[in-house]
Amino acid sequence: SKTMKGGGIFIKSESILHIGNATISGSETTDNGGGIFSTENSEITLGSATITGNKANSGGGLFSSKQSHIEIGKATFDHNTAIGSGGAIYIEEGGVLNINDQATFTYNTVTNDGGGAICIKSMNDVANQYVSGTIQNAYFAHNEAYRGGAIEFDGVDAGNDVKCTLRDN
Repeated sequence: SKTMKGGGIFIKSESILHIGNATISGSETTDNGGGIFSTENSEITLGSATITGNKANSGGGLFSSKQSHIEIGKATFDHNTAIGSGGAIYIEEGGVLNINDQATFTYNTVTNDGGGAICIKSMNDVANQYVSGTIQNAYFAHNEAYRGGAIEFDGVDAGNDVKCTLRDN
């Protein structure tokens, strides 16, 4: 399907979505969030979901903004594409991104900017615009971008919470 935002799923206004063992694939948007678009304090939990082959301007697999909370377990993000940033995931304008339990990011691509797999953008000088979270036990391989083949941190203090394997990005 091809839509304006959230090619597969659009979630907003403090909504809650839990996805266990599901596949979101082949969705496309002319704006952001090829597979999933989340905004306005929404909450998404991805268990063993597969997010694959989705396309968007930013956030080929998942786009998150305006204080949304994203929890990713043993999910797979594979072959997602973004023109702007975040081939698999793009998160901005505050919120939380926690990636745990052996999530896999492979063959995600950004054509013009950064974060082949993940792009995290914070505006530290603007109230409620800081993105926080952890990336642990994740695997990143064969992701491509102009900068940050696997992950681009922009205005983020990555601290000691990034523990993952990066290979051939």
